[in-house]
Amino acid sequence: MTQSKSHQRLKEFGEDEMSKTLVDLRKELESSREARAQAEREIASKEEELAELRKMLAQTQLEQDALRMELGRIRQSRSFRLSARLSRAYASSSLLQWALRGRVGFELVDRLTSGAGARSARKRGAGRNAARYMDAEVIAKIRETGLFDDAFYSEKYLGSIKNKEDLIADCLEVFPQEIRDPGPLFSAEHYLRIHPDVSSSGMHPLIHYAVFGMFEGREAFSANKVRDFLSSMEECKYNPIEDVVSSGKAINILYAPNGNFFFRDIAEYTKTFLSEKGYEARVLVAPRREPGEQECLNLVVAPHEYMVIGPGKNWSAEQCASAIYLNTEQWQTPWFAKCFSYMAQTTTGVLDINPNSAAGLCRLGIKAAFLPIVPIPGSCFVQDKEMVSKALTRAKYVKNLSYSDDIRGRDYDILFVGVVNERRERVISELSINISKFENFIHCPRFNRPISDGDVDMLSNKDLTQIAKNAKILLNIHRDDVGYFEWHRIFLYGVMNGCVVVSEPCFSNSFIKSDIHYIEATVPDMAGVLDDLLGTELGLVRLNEISLRNLELAKNIKSGERLVW
Repeated sequence: MTQSKSHQRLKEFGEDEMSKTLVDLRKELESSREARAQAEREIASKEEELAELRKMLAQTQLEQDALRMELGRIRQSRSFRLSARLSRAYASSSLLQWALRGRVGFELVDRLTSGAGARSARKRGAGRNAARYMDAEVIAKIRETGLFDDAFYSEKYLGSIKNKEDLIADCLEVFPQEIRDPGPLFSAEHYLRIHPDVSSSGMHPLIHYAVFGMFEGREAFSANKVRDFLSSMEECKYNPIEDVVSSGKAINILYAPNGNFFFRDIAEYTKTFLSEKGYEARVLVAPRREPGEQECLNLVVAPHEYMVIGPGKNWSAEQCASAIYLNTEQWQTPWFAKCFSYMAQTTTGVLDINPNSAAGLCRLGIKAAFLPIVPIPGSCFVQDKEMVSKALTRAKYVKNLSYSDDIRGRDYDILFVGVVNERRERVISELSINISKFENFIHCPRFNRPISDGDVDMLSNKDLTQIAKNAKILLNIHRDDVGYFEWHRIFLYGVMNGCVVVSEPCFSNSFIKSDIHYIEATVPDMAGVLDDLLGTELGLVRLNEISLRNLELAKNIKSGERLVW
């Protein structure tokens, strides 16, 4: 009996130990699984980081190529070659050193700086005679820029004009004692301030820009001047598209393959738009002409990319002059500065995705037409309902979208999409307390490079359309104080999806109006406006009225009824 009890206890002890051992083994196995899962997650994370680093490296190499090309252009520019030649000549010639210290030298400098008269006017009081040193070619180049406005100059400097027969000469002769603006867009003082080398050279800023700076891609237009100039284009007088894009020729629509993905979309859209009008158009990276085919027209989308980092950097002067350019940029930006010389010298014309900008180019004497981005059937910008991409759901949490017919039932209260900069950061920060009360979809990446397919911070046209269809308000904060009407943001993604745009004041145009198709509010008033629209019944009624009006407009465009473009 005793032996049997001992055996039983021993057996129970063994089973307990086995149970404990089994439990411990199971814990170790679970721990190993967790460790393996964690290791796999870390490997996946490292692979993503490695992919991002590779992408950044590739982009850095592109940027370095662009900088090398820009440096090459500067070194090949007439102003650089002239200054280098003068420096070498000065260092090796005692005669020239002596001459540059005397009257003969000052006359020579005057001639080389196209008669600015900066030094001679101070030394000899000969500003009134500076016109004899002005080359007719230089005067012609100033005229070609469109920046000298006779009516503006005559009105602004009425009573102090001495040379009424040649107003450009009059403007140049008074420099440097008086710095006058040649027209409503170009500020001579602004150009001297942002380009100290021009200021120290003694050359008149308008001469420098017309002869050198424009072709070197130098910035020239201040935000204040751009705002005043383009906001005066409310009537939006521009050429019809048929005046710019002549019929009878095949059209190569060109975009930079290493540029922003959005410009490839615009290239595809332009093909659809022109094909609807009966043109034979195709989207390419480089110009092409089929055997037996007549000469083609080259239409360059986003010339600030195509002509700087794309195939256009190798074009001849004749190719550059005969191309059509499709401008996508705001005038106060460095990107516009890089493409303005091409648009100013084209013998064919320019298309622009902003009506005020197209009218402004016409005001400068450039043949320009407005290309409206609308959701025409068959285009890449058609605003159809479809599933959001897996790339978006991996990068962001996206609510289950309901596509409510009533704006009050939409899933998101506020949608904001925009590349972040200092100003937008400040404004969003000021509004954060108010907008945090609502359901929001905020997408504001920071980019210093073109946005390519597969970029983790890219938000495609199709994905943005789905979010806009499920948002009550699309918040628009300008990149700066200019008030540029961003057509694709306000019209395409907001108005066409019934998502009511609440924007800082914009340039007005004849197609859609504030308080009818969208709502304007200054930054100080923005928080209160958002609270009223989303937090009161009257505000929601107002949102719904605008939304229904815009959806009816979108329906008419989709059915083939066009606005008068």
